[in-house]
Amino acid sequence: MAALTLTDWNTFLNARVQQENGNHASALAAFDQLLLTYPDNEHLQISRAFALQSLGQGNQAGATLVGLKYAQLGQSLSGPADSPSAWTSNLNAIIGDIGTGNFAAEASALVAW
Repeated sequence: MAALTLTDWNTFLNARVQQENGNHASALAAFDQLLLTYPDNEHLQISRAFALQSLGQGNQAGATLVGLKYAQLGQSLSGPADSPSAWTSNLNAIIGDIGTGNFAAEASALVAW
C-alpha cells in the first residue's frame, strides 16, 4: 500500500474534520479523489463507507466494505495459506454476510479512524 504524501494526509484529515462536522458529501468527494491515487488504502475505504452510510447510501457503503474484505482475504490467503478450502470457507462467509445484510449494518456502525 502506497503511503500518502503529506499533502494527501492534509486532504484526508481535513475531510475527516468535515465528516465529524456532518459535511459527509464534501468528505466523500475528497475520499473519492484520494482513492484514485491510493485505491488500496484502508483508512480511505473505511472513511468512504462511513460517509456513504451517513448519506443514506448503505448498500454502496456495504459494497465498499465487501471489496475491502475481499482485498484483505486475497492478502491473507496468498502463498502457503492459499487453499481451495480456505477460499471457499471465507468466500461463503462473505456471501452469508451479504445475504443477511451484515455489511450494511457494519457500515452504519462504522467510526472512521
